[in-house]
Amino acid sequence: MYVRGPCGAGARIDRDDAPAIVVAGGTGIAVAPRLVGRMLESGRPVTFFYGVSREEESTLASLVPPGAEAV
Repeated sequence: MYVRGPCGAGARIDRDDAPAIVVAGGTGIAVAPRLVGRMLESGRPVTFFYGVSREEESTLASLVPPGAEAV
């Protein structure tokens, strides 16, 4: 699967309570904690998928707020 994201351009987040899936990897993981946090604050359940190239990068997922399912 190949997914290309907004690449630095803002994306609209619909304000509803539907479950959200957030996918991030590489430098894209930097914005994930705030995005996931905002969704959780609004009451949306979130599943966060992230990919890393090196084992030491996996610690970045610890920045995602509690309440999100990290995969």
